[in-house]
Amino acid sequence: LAASEGIYSPRGREDFQLLHKARMICRRAERICARLGREERPDPALVRFLNRLGAALFVLVRWKAKQQSESEFLWKRDQNGHLNCALRVPSS
Repeated sequence: LAASEGIYSPRGREDFQLLHKARMICRRAERICARLGREERPDPALVRFLNRLGAALFVLVRWKAKQQSESEFLWKRDQNGHLNCALRVPSS
């Protein structure tokens, strides 16, 4: 896989969407742990696990897209820093 150049958003196939949703849930749990850390200390192993799981799901969905010659939607920031430019790019 090529290096990530922005925010990839899988579209279309249900398996890609399910992996993307799993990643979103994992990242949400990671953010909850970070907020919890202001009040009490969550287990650092749990935080690391959630971080690595989210990264693995990101790579997995991109790898599946490449294996099946699917396109990805790449969101890039414009001059004002807003994510509003979506490009359909072949999976690399």
